[in-house]
Amino acid sequence: MTDDPTKRDGASAKPLMDDRCLENPVRNELRTKEHIQNHRDGSLWARGQTLDGVATGYWEWFRRDGTRLRSGSFENGEQVGEWTTYDKNGEVYKVTTIRPKSKAASSHKTKPKS
Repeated sequence: MTDDPTKRDGASAKPLMDDRCLENPVRNELRTKEHIQNHRDGSLWARGQTLDGVATGYWEWFRRDGTRLRSGSFENGEQVGEWTTYDKNGEVYKVTTIRPKSKAASSHKTKPKS
């Protein structure tokens, strides 16, 4: 299995959206839902929000031991902005800047851990 939290068992790059999403009563008028997904053992695997079933806003992924694995933002289902990858201790390993696909052909710029 890959460490990329947006891919699981060869799935597409977008996080899995399923019926385990919870209604967000504060912004329900915009059809946003809080998305919570768990590992098979019940521990938190991912959390974020969706708008009409598409990933939007800030998301986080976690390892089974509870340490953060990756975090970043989505816009219309696409990763955008700074995405942070964390090491097994939960410390920042690297920060990757992802530009929207509609802009420059070079969409990834990685800053190694200082």
